[in-house]
Amino acid sequence: MWRKRIALILGVLLLGGASYVLGWSNLLTVQQVRIVGTPHYLQEYVTVGEKLARIEPRVIATKYESIDFVKEAKVSRNWLTRKVTIEITERTPKAIFNTKLIDSEGKEFAQPEGFTTHLPVIKATDSKAALWALSLLDKLPSRFISDLEYIAVESEDSFLLDMKFSERTIQVRWGSVAQSALKAKVYQALIDLPENVKINGVDLSAPHAPIVK
Repeated sequence: MWRKRIALILGVLLLGGASYVLGWSNLLTVQQVRIVGTPHYLQEYVTVGEKLARIEPRVIATKYESIDFVKEAKVSRNWLTRKVTIEITERTPKAIFNTKLIDSEGKEFAQPEGFTTHLPVIKATDSKAALWALSLLDKLPSRFISDLEYIAVESEDSFLLDMKFSERTIQVRWGSVAQSALKAKVYQALIDLPENVKINGVDLSAPHAPIVK
């Protein structure tokens, strides 16, 4: 019986000692905080010297995910090196809508400081219409998008595009999302023709019979 009591006492002491080391002792405190996955400055919600055991990764991750351009945050602790790593996944902007960036899911977020990437501007009456424009962008080649300035949404099946061409703009009646890859090729072929150097508009709603203005 006395052996069991001694074993129980030792177990309690060991548990208490481990709890003290983890939660109160300076032996296991944060030595370094590293934020990866973003070039933008983010506040550190974990500080050097903080007890590793008291850090709640999910709570810290939620704080970063409350930043509108952060899609996901993962927080990990290394007990050997005592380093905390915060891995940030940013939202990928596809266009500008309502003066904000918008991603493929339709999430609007403020432009991070220093953001300079060229993106087309969506002109739409509401977020639902903006999603229609995003579905069109998904069908277009990157070379075409680099010259795209505006997408005006008339309906789910009718879009007007403003394309940058030299020092001016060509308005393109795109029609529906259908055959968008073909329409992009037809547009490029048309503007490459010398006789079309001064055109102001193109109707590609029927890509096999385009109209040049």
